[in-house]
Amino acid sequence: MAKVLVVTGAPWVRDKVVGALERSGVEVDTTDDPYAVEDLLPELEPDVVVVDSQVGSMGLMAICKVVRSEEAAGSIGSTNIIALLDRRADTFLARRADADAWLVKPLDPAALRWTFEVLSRPGAQWDEDSLAAELAGESARGAVLMEAAHEVADETAAADAEAATAAAAET
Repeated sequence: MAKVLVVTGAPWVRDKVVGALERSGVEVDTTDDPYAVEDLLPELEPDVVVVDSQVGSMGLMAICKVVRSEEAAGSIGSTNIIALLDRRADTFLARRADADAWLVKPLDPAALRWTFEVLSRPGAQWDEDSLAAELAGESARGAVLMEAAHEVADETAAADAEAATAAAAET
């Protein structure tokens, strides 16, 4: 069973995250104490840490640094981080903090579940465009397949053009 640690001081955020993920069969632990994260990580061994942008006197950057430090020290395995942002402009903070994904509050439970599912797949990469496609009812998998098909078509067209140029040069 997948495990998640939620770090937030806002009860409504905690309730939304817990409600969305527990329905998917995920074991969810929470803390409102950012200073407890360092001790909780090796104890709980979460697959994902969901971090609110401001928790007590610590912010997203500091908590992400703790998670990445624990990974580097070997205290925990590879752990994905989902940042919960107050506004769209804060996405650069999530990137700088080395978060694997980010969502802007108010939270959409479907977006959170989909993000968690993507991060739970080995080697999978989360991105905002795929999330937007999924929420718009377009299959993210379909979007990836279409993009791959366009790339193959472009490569084929380029190869055909190159062959035609070479054939014209020979005559």
